[in-house]
Amino acid sequence: MNQAVKMGHLDVVQWLHNNCPKNYTTDAMNYAAESGCLEIVKWLHDNRTEGCTTDAMDNAALRGRFEIVKWLHNNRTDGCTENAMDYAAENGHFKIVKWLRENRTEGCTMDAMTTVAKNGHFEVVLHDIELYPHPSLRFWSARYPVPTRGRCLGRGRCDDRDNRGSTPIEEP
Repeated sequence: MNQAVKMGHLDVVQWLHNNCPKNYTTDAMNYAAESGCLEIVKWLHDNRTEGCTTDAMDNAALRGRFEIVKWLHNNRTDGCTENAMDYAAENGHFKIVKWLRENRTEGCTMDAMTTVAKNGHFEVVLHDIELYPHPSLRFWSARYPVPTRGRCLGRGRCDDRDNRGSTPIEEP
């Protein structure tokens, strides 16, 4: 079943369910969520009892499967871990990061911010720094330069011309 799920073959998943009704695992729904197969996720939810784990939402966020993240949140109780926001941030899925911030409580790790900045997704870093002015984020921004329009967040040199003469945020 897992291979059929990964390939997005709902008809094969249904056939296996009807003809080989052995005990499957949570891997099926987890893989469907990660693969972006919302119809399979819904079908498994309605027709199987195994459910999924937090890996489903975490890996859907990793792959940018926004509709699946929202569906899992609204229809399942398994939730996610802070990996969901870390993965979404690290891969530049800003809409998912914002949505997770507004709808979930797991948060993210500070390591994610470093990876986000290194990957050039500065809008994600700025979103967290501006909307969630936690001291650890401000300290982080003082150690890692984040170029922005008209200012530089960080002690390092920002090479973009709009940031010349800007003042970095001080450490707490």
